[in-house]
Amino acid sequence: MQRREDEDKYRLLVEHQTDLVVKVDREGRFLYVSPSYCDLFGQKEEDLLGRSFVPLVHEEDREKTLKEMEKLHTPPHTCYIEQRAMTRHGWRWLAWSDMAVLDAQGQVEAVVGVGRDITDRKEAELALAEAEQRYRSLVENTLDGFFVADMETWRLIFHNQRILEIFGAEESELPGLDVWRLLHPGDRQRAAQNLERTMRGKSPPQAPPRVYRLRRRDGSYFWAEISTSTVLHQGRWVLQGVLRDITERKKMEERLMHAQKLEAIGVLAGGIAHDFNNLLQTIQGFSELLLMRCAEDEQVRKSAERIQQAARRGAELTRGLLTFSRRMETHPRPTDLNHLVLSLRGILERTLPKTIHIRVALASELPPALIDPTQMEQVLMNLALNAADAMPDGGELGIETALEEVLDPVDSGDGDALPPGPHIRLTVWDTGHGMDPETLQHAFEPFFTTKGVGEGTGLGLAMVYGIVRNHRGHIRCTSEKGKGTRFHILVPVATEAVAESAPRPLGADLPGGTETVLVVDDELAILELAENALREKGYQVLTASDGASALDVLEREGKRISLVVLDLVMPAMGGEPCLEEMGRRGISCPVVIASGAGLDPAKKKRLEKACHAFIKKPYDLQEFLTTVRRVLDACEENSSPCKGPCRSRESG
Repeated sequence: MQRREDEDKYRLLVEHQTDLVVKVDREGRFLYVSPSYCDLFGQKEEDLLGRSFVPLVHEEDREKTLKEMEKLHTPPHTCYIEQRAMTRHGWRWLAWSDMAVLDAQGQVEAVVGVGRDITDRKEAELALAEAEQRYRSLVENTLDGFFVADMETWRLIFHNQRILEIFGAEESELPGLDVWRLLHPGDRQRAAQNLERTMRGKSPPQAPPRVYRLRRRDGSYFWAEISTSTVLHQGRWVLQGVLRDITERKKMEERLMHAQKLEAIGVLAGGIAHDFNNLLQTIQGFSELLLMRCAEDEQVRKSAERIQQAARRGAELTRGLLTFSRRMETHPRPTDLNHLVLSLRGILERTLPKTIHIRVALASELPPALIDPTQMEQVLMNLALNAADAMPDGGELGIETALEEVLDPVDSGDGDALPPGPHIRLTVWDTGHGMDPETLQHAFEPFFTTKGVGEGTGLGLAMVYGIVRNHRGHIRCTSEKGKGTRFHILVPVATEAVAESAPRPLGADLPGGTETVLVVDDELAILELAENALREKGYQVLTASDGASALDVLEREGKRISLVVLDLVMPAMGGEPCLEEMGRRGISCPVVIASGAGLDPAKKKRLEKACHAFIKKPYDLQEFLTTVRRVLDACEENSSPCKGPCRSRESG
């Protein structure tokens, strides 16, 4: 009687709970199913009893379920199973805790299982696993390094693969490493202060990344941008961060700043060169007048020649300034670079100390280079003289040529990139004392020199740099203290063959004439010089100190003026506005521009269309007088608007 009551009580408890309760025999056939089980599967008890539970289990889970149930035959005769089953709601995840019912001999005669629907939990776990996989994929495939460090031991407890790549380390090397040891000693104090602000919550939420120097496995340091935050992980505070290697970006920024500085110096150099050329024009011109007038006086002639030599040396310096500022015009043409090197070799052997041995290695069948041969000679000479200065006790100077295929655009550091394709490589090397990194960084800056006062101008390498840039080329210097220096120059390959140079005509007496010439310049000394030189050769001369005054003279005396010699940079109205105004007023008169200002190619081309000749200050009087005569003769020979005196619409 008591046993019957107990069974009814337990049945009542089972049938009124939400958990699933079943009892199956050794073959898995149902002996009992709870109402909650029937409800979940949408079937009646009588339909389930005697049937196997296996068909209700998902195909992929059946083998695992049966294998797990084998544990019921050994102590403690229990097992735990998670499986999918087909219910009236579709496939659901069920968790079963099974216990074996043993007979008198200790053999399993039945199994009682208590189950629970865990679909919501499994879906949450799956979503979490997918999210973790998604974020892990992002972390592992990003170009940035991710890390987590224990804030008590400062050991890494997590890092992605990119961290290993950035530091050049193996997987086994980082976990036990103190992260503070990776910081450059000069950055550790600042990093500690920033970390303290982060921990106290004083850093703004969107604080920019911090920049530090970090040490790679090989001992070299690199620039890194790091963003960090503190979070709780397994009950303790950890530091999590994102690390980005910005070494290349820092180098690009430094090159950009360097290029901007060089550009600013170039603009300044161009302005200085203009004013300096005006002074040199006066000195050189009047020394030539002295030579013309006192050629028989030996003492005066020698003094005038010395003055001329000093003026020409000054002109070389201004050419260096203009070359550096990219305002010295370059005339590239197909040139045999090997022939140029061999021609210069003889000069160098006679010029350099005998203790310096010159080694030349020239590529066979080298195509012509598209260069200005005069300026490239200047490049080679400057580099050779620099090399000689670096080898006071003798050594070796090497000059090599080769054809090089540039595969990717090469950054020149000033915004222009060397395009891919074939280029001629010119290498100049020496075995001198070399340069330390600080000196190498400033090597191409104008007026930078390591020589003593009066021993160097500091324009040699700046001029080389400017000439190579003007050729749309690329120059790179490598050097190490005590191990010499090597310059690598890349210049374009010419698409045409080398042209044969025509012989130059022999010089003649300075030409003269009787025409009237208007000279326009704001420098009174240059006006006086030009007037003296022209009058010396029979010309009539009128002068004006700026463009506006020149226009007045042209309007007043236009009928007898045959030529205008025009400066460009003048106060009030310069040469270019004066030319434009002459065109608007219909004043037709040949114009020779004489200027010491550096001009960019576009402006030079525009001015050449508006004038008949262009001479560069400081010019010598032979060049000046020859150009004047040549333009006048050309206008007389041709039926062009410049023929005869100047005419305007008003004068008819």
